[in-house]
Amino acid sequence: MDTATISLMGIIVSTAVYIYLIFRGYNIWVLSLLASVIVILFSGGDMTKTLTGPFMTAFVAFARSYFLLFLASAIFGRFIGDSGVAYSLGKKIADLANKSGSQKKFVACLGVPAIYAILTYSGISVFVVVFTMMYIVRDLYKELDIPWHFYGFGIFGSATFTTGMLPGSPQIQNLIPMKYFGTTPLAAPTLGIVMTGIMLILGVAYMKYMVDRSIKRGERYIDTGKGIEEYFAASGIKQEARVVHPLWKCLLPLPIPIVAMNYFQIDPALSLAIAIVFTYLLFRAEFTNVKKSINEATTMCFAPVLSVCAAAGFGAVVASTPGFKMIVTALSSMPGPATLQLALAVAVGAGIAGSASAGQTIALDALAKQYVPVVDVQIMHRLTGPAACFGSLLPHNGALFSAFAILRLSHREIYHHYFWIGVVLQGIVMVIGVFLGELGIR
Repeated sequence: MDTATISLMGIIVSTAVYIYLIFRGYNIWVLSLLASVIVILFSGGDMTKTLTGPFMTAFVAFARSYFLLFLASAIFGRFIGDSGVAYSLGKKIADLANKSGSQKKFVACLGVPAIYAILTYSGISVFVVVFTMMYIVRDLYKELDIPWHFYGFGIFGSATFTTGMLPGSPQIQNLIPMKYFGTTPLAAPTLGIVMTGIMLILGVAYMKYMVDRSIKRGERYIDTGKGIEEYFAASGIKQEARVVHPLWKCLLPLPIPIVAMNYFQIDPALSLAIAIVFTYLLFRAEFTNVKKSINEATTMCFAPVLSVCAAAGFGAVVASTPGFKMIVTALSSMPGPATLQLALAVAVGAGIAGSASAGQTIALDALAKQYVPVVDVQIMHRLTGPAACFGSLLPHNGALFSAFAILRLSHREIYHHYFWIGVVLQGIVMVIGVFLGELGIR
């Protein structure tokens, strides 16, 4: 058996161990090192040189490039929560749902990804927004007796069209390709809008089907909401009545990062910082302890950014092996356009790392120079976001484990929504996007 085949076996074994142990609750930072060690052993590499070389180089490079973005996003998300903007949007969704008669449960379920979409397209990280949304959704679903597992619909508004499809998004999945393709966040706007439209149709149809089926089955909030209710009861958390701000006031701070970044070419992190200051000035009466808000948001941002750094480090170790080169060669020789080959490479990288942003970095580090001369970089930019997201949303994704732990739900109870919306439907839209891109739509 040749070296490349043995190395490929190591990638498979390490990924299997990675998935198994993350299901057992082990920390992703430790697992990334353990998985890297397995890959190195199978590939016959130098342990010390690989861990201090490719692993730490990728770890530090990701932190250097994106830590400020994660930090600004975390603080902005906290300020949107503390200001009452998220709470007010949630109450307006509840009011709309209660006026919708027999469709009130569907309208409420549709409202959750809508708020997610507003917040994530405004620049709040998908890693952070769950902390802002959980309390709002819990009150809404409990009031309308909606099964708690439908919180999974939030993935529709947080890791599909707002992260990579919609042009101009401040999310990291839309910013990473700029480094490799020399593009802007507004790359291939027509293609992105068309893909978003298709994703909206498919996603809404899926949610409608699931809500109708749930009603027929007589499912209730408490069926899967027992865990979150026990958590609230044990912690003494109570949602106090708050001021509901006018809709126009809630929406004022949200476009600031998009406008500042795309139309004034201001750095994404600085664009978010401007939005933070504006939010504070607009809602300063709502902030009782700004220092606490900033400190807790800063602490909150470390776990997700270090998790992605660790995933990027593991991915860099994988990318340095003969086995990964075998995967790349297989993808490059498959029939079909170059855009499909590179999109699938990004998805594979994201699947191995369990991280969309790490997957983009892995694949583009290895392949961008090779593919730039033969693809339309505008179209390729627009395709890598959904490719990375659909490839990453497998059961071992570290962000999913964090979210499910917060929600007090098991994979068995909620993951199927992430699979159908984030993997299957988003994968279909990505393939359609490749086809449309080949027709010259950009």
